[in-house]
Amino acid sequence: MRNSDLRTKVEAAMDNERENPFASPLVEDIVETKAAETPDEQIRREHIRRERTIKNIGGFFALYGAAMIPASVFVPIAFYFDERFDAFSFTIAVVLAPLLVGWGILHIVAGKGLRKLRDESRKPSAVCSAIWMISFPIGTMLGGYGLYLLLSKKGAYICSAEYKRIINATPQTKVKTSLATRAILFGFLAALAVVLGIVIGIVVFEFA
Repeated sequence: MRNSDLRTKVEAAMDNERENPFASPLVEDIVETKAAETPDEQIRREHIRRERTIKNIGGFFALYGAAMIPASVFVPIAFYFDERFDAFSFTIAVVLAPLLVGWGILHIVAGKGLRKLRDESRKPSAVCSAIWMISFPIGTMLGGYGLYLLLSKKGAYICSAEYKRIINATPQTKVKTSLATRAILFGFLAALAVVLGIVIGIVVFEFA
């Protein structure tokens, strides 16, 4: 009788171990999620941060180009009305204006292409990044990092047709931007807006 009771207790203990009511269901959910992850989801998860960075570079290029075009037109006008600049300086500004407009258009086209991860946009974007490296030190760092992202194997793969197929197959895979990153981006844009406002204010004050 005692042996039978002992056997019953042992079996009950084994059953409790198999179905532990205190076990966290979170662990099982994680295991099931990893087991159910498709190859496309795994590839997307491994590349999604670089994908986001390349898209952000494209957005920066497009914004820079949009700001460069009106500035290129405004400079010759400012030179014309400012008595401190002679005719030669005005001529140089007029000659440079179309080049700067083209520079801005190149950034817009390349940036829009990067936002859509187009492979044909990698080369013009790499050209922009290479020229940015001349502007030491911030342009050097941004341009060098852009070249690294765009010319690497992962960068080429992210802009490929195969990766676009993976993006379409994994719309549920997303990356969340941290609060610190958003704060830094907002601060940068705010500082840029303040600088542009100061420059415009100085110019308006000079010609008023």
